Amino acid sequence: MNKKMNETIERELKELTVDYPTEDDINQTIIALYEYVPERKRTLQDFAERIKKLLKLSGKEFFQISSYFWISNLLFLLFGVVGTYFYADPLMTLFILSPIPFLTGLLEIFKSRDHGLMELEATLKYTVQQLIFSRMFIVTGFNLILNIFLIAWFYVSADIVLLFSQLLVYWVMPLTLISAIGLFITTKYRGTMSSPVLVSSWIVLSYAMTQFPRSYEMLQNISVAGSLIVITTSICCIIIQLKKIKGEIFIEFNC
Repeated sequence: MNKKMNETIERELKELTVDYPTEDDINQTIIALYEYVPERKRTLQDFAERIKKLLKLSGKEFFQISSYFWISNLLFLLFGVVGTYFYADPLMTLFILSPIPFLTGLLEIFKSRDHGLMELEATLKYTVQQLIFSRMFIVTGFNLILNIFLIAWFYVSADIVLLFSQLLVYWVMPLTLISAIGLFITTKYRGTMSSPVLVSSWIVLSYAMTQFPRSYEMLQNISVAGSLIVITTSICCIIIQLKKIKGEIFIEFNC
């Protein structure tokens, strides 16, 4: 009786087939579950130590940023300075140029992924995540410096003092919105392809807005509340993308 039952069970087990999930299904499951992994409670001292490490690593990565990034953005800044000197609209100049340094910087932020060097960098002292965030820190910081210089130039050359509402609409709003879109697209496609396309598309689109009175008027009529909604939504999207990048790196090197 037992022998017959064992033979039946053995036959059924041999005929049993198990459909294994695809690699993509496994990765998606890990991403979904990674959000529920409890994190160690961090103290203020831990936070300060992380910032210190980020600044130290950013100092090292500063010299690894390609000359293309520095030269191209300085040329864009020169274009804005010269343009306003020859009576170009300072507000629209700021609107067009504000997100460009970040868009060009996406090449540098994701260059290890695009060149297939992530596995090599994962064997170094710093994690891939730390390297990506250090480059993002450099790009963002340089972006802010260029924008602040351009705003100061408006005041020095044309005695233009931008109001808080104007800063929101013509500086912070395009900066956060286009940066969020650029970050989203670059996480999906190679930065060597998406970054130049994003820069050229933004320049053409924003310049076209200045040529159509109706779109230019709509931009001028955006309220502080409306710009704050766009800015807040864009920042939330950026945070979501950064968390997604963190999850993808976790999958790549810790699973």
